[in-house]
Formats: sequence, C-alpha cells, structure tokens
Amino acid sequence: MRKFDPATNEIIDDKRINGLLADRHERRSGRWRAEMITLPLVSPVRELQAGEVTYPNERSPYAKHLNDDERAAAGFVD
Repeated sequence: MRKFDPATNEIIDDKRINGLLADRHERRSGRWRAEMITLPLVSPVRELQAGEVTYPNERSPYAKHLNDDERAAAGFVD
C-alpha cells in the first residue's frame, strides 16, 4: 500500500522524518492504493522461461480491448 495526495497524485512518504518514526500528528492526510500484491505459488518453480506476451482473461475489464488475433491467441471462445 502507498499513500498519495488525490489532488496532485503525489506519493506521500512521511512515515519517517529524518530517519525517525514520525508522530501521527506530523503526517499528512492522503488516500491509499495498492501498488503490488504477492500471491503464494501453487507449485515450486523448477525453471524460469521468458514469456512473449501475457493476455488478460475473459472476465478482465481489459479483455474488450483485444483485437480478434489477440483474442484467438489468448484462447477466448467466442
């Protein structure tokens, strides 16, 4: 999670001031957004392989932006 100013979209990094943990009243208000999530592996990785492309799944909000060739490559069933 990362705090940001919704008016300027500026990242707010005020947890520590001069290396010391800041008091709550010294911190700026802002909104929070997830920057990254980490999911556990279902099975161990035995070998790394470089991928060429990654497509969204059919329920993704981005799926509607794929062209016919990309839909076919992703394995969508029409």
